[in-house]
Amino acid sequence: RHGMHPTAGDLRIGIDVSRSQDMTVIDLIDDGVGFAPGDRVGHGLHNVESRLRHIYGSRSSFAIGRGAAGGTHVRLAFPHSVAVPT
Repeated sequence: RHGMHPTAGDLRIGIDVSRSQDMTVIDLIDDGVGFAPGDRVGHGLHNVESRLRHIYGSRSSFAIGRGAAGGTHVRLAFPHSVAVPT
């Protein structure tokens, strides 16, 4: 069920973390088999999305789809905050 299961050879995963205004944006892109139309998100990704919504509410976003060159592209965005020492 994982994107790397039927691939031949190595699976490459890219991780990019950036800041856009007051948001932290994390992009995860792999070169696996990707999602086919109608595929469902597994428990792990569903849990990530649920936790983002629980912590940040509508100020967060979670998107998953096919990468530009195939594979899978996941984007998480949530408010950037810096802990202030007390």
